[in-house]
Amino acid sequence: TINDVPPPLSGTYNVPSGTYTSLTNAGGIFAAINASGASGPITINIDGDLTGETGANALNAIGGGHAVLIKPTGALRNISGTTNSDAMIRTSGASNVTIDGSLSGGTDRSLTITNLSTTAPQVVRFGSVGTTPVTGITLKNTTITNGVNTSSAVVIADTGGVSGG
Repeated sequence: TINDVPPPLSGTYNVPSGTYTSLTNAGGIFAAINASGASGPITINIDGDLTGETGANALNAIGGGHAVLIKPTGALRNISGTTNSDAMIRTSGASNVTIDGSLSGGTDRSLTITNLSTTAPQVVRFGSVGTTPVTGITLKNTTITNGVNTSSAVVIADTGGVSGG
């Protein structure tokens, strides 16, 4: 029998010039990580502008707690798109996720993420699932632009471990 599931991801991936041409769209790297998992840390180098992100796929929890780093490489980079019903870039139970907009590992802001929607969704949302909290979440050195909508641009929705009462 042929195994149709690709091996778990690990290492460095260039988006959009490599195997994956988007973060969140169908066939993007978030969908691949969700389908295959990870066998080690993953670095996603944004090596070109991503102008059509739809937010179709969140980054789900990754077994083994492997880290995911998203960062620009080579020049100033822009991630943009329009999602009218959810956050454009979002996690759903994924811990150890870093978005670092610096090219040099310093404090330059070389990554801009923009949701062009005219309604109420967010640009970036880190979210937990059920009672499992997310940990190790970092967003730094990144310019977040909320298009022309009026909702919150960045949301950390960690309800894990919270009980009503």
